[in-house]
Amino acid sequence: MFEHDDRLSYDDLWGRLVRDAVNVPAMDLEWQLVQYVDWWLDLFNADTGAAVEKTTAQPGIHVLAGSFDPDEIEAHLEDDSNGDVTADGTTRGFDLYTLGSSRFAVRDDCLVRTLGSLWIDPDAVLEYVLEARWARTEEGGTDGGRRWADDERAGSLLAERGSGQFADGAVFPPRDPIEEPAYDWEWQTGLVGTARSLAVDGATTELTDVVHYESADDADLEALREFVDTNRDVDDDAFPTLEEYAVERSDDAGSVLVLTGTARTSAIVRSPGPNINRND
Repeated sequence: MFEHDDRLSYDDLWGRLVRDAVNVPAMDLEWQLVQYVDWWLDLFNADTGAAVEKTTAQPGIHVLAGSFDPDEIEAHLEDDSNGDVTADGTTRGFDLYTLGSSRFAVRDDCLVRTLGSLWIDPDAVLEYVLEARWARTEEGGTDGGRRWADDERAGSLLAERGSGQFADGAVFPPRDPIEEPAYDWEWQTGLVGTARSLAVDGATTELTDVVHYESADDADLEALREFVDTNRDVDDDAFPTLEEYAVERSDDAGSVLVLTGTARTSAIVRSPGPNINRND
C-alpha cells in the first residue's frame, strides 16, 4: 500500500505527508490511523456577546505506531522547521512539540499529530486524544487500553469490522430519513454508526461494511439487503463491482448488520461507501 500512495485518496496521502513531516519511513510502522472527530463550537457576536449559533468542525488526528527514535524525530523537526519548533515538556510519557498550527506527541512506540485551525485549538485536540487513549483508570480512562472514543457504539462497530489494509468508521446521532432525504431512505432509519474494512488480495478485495442502529428494531435486514441489491453496481461511491455478497445480523448485537462481499480492487479502494446524510 505504501509503495502506491500516489494513487490513493487524499486522506491516505495525508498519512504519507505526516510520515514525511517526522521523517518516519513506512517500514517502521505497525499501523497508521487517520481520525476525525466532531468538535462542537459556540459562536458569539464579538460586539454584543450574543450567541449566534452552534456548529461543528472536524480536526484531523494522525497516529503512527511502530518503533521510533524520539531524539531523531526531535532533531528532524528542529532542522526541517529552521528552528521554529518549540519543546512543550512531557505528558503521559510523550515529548510534546509545537510547530505552527501542528502539535506533536512523540515517544518510542507511538506518535500523535494534531492540526489546528481558526476555530480549533490544536493543544486541546492533542490533550483530548492522549486522555482518550492513555488516561489512567483513576482518571476515568482505561489505563492504556485501546479506547479511541467515549461512545460504546464504536466498540460494536469495531468488533464486526474485520481486518484489512484500509479501514474507517464513524458514529453519529440517529438518522431520521424523513427529515434528511436520501436515496433509499428506509435503511438509514435509526442509523448511529458505520464502518468499512477492505482486505486487498491482488485484483480482488474482500469488503466488510458494518452498520449500527439505535435499536434492534431499527436494524431492518431486508431494507439494507434491498439497498445493496439496488445499488451494488450502480453507485460508484457505494458498492462498485460488488459480488458474492451477503447481509447478515451480528451474532453479538441485534442492532448491528454486516455486509460482506468481494469487489474489484481498482474500483472499491476509491469508494467512500454509501452516502450517509449527516447535518449534525
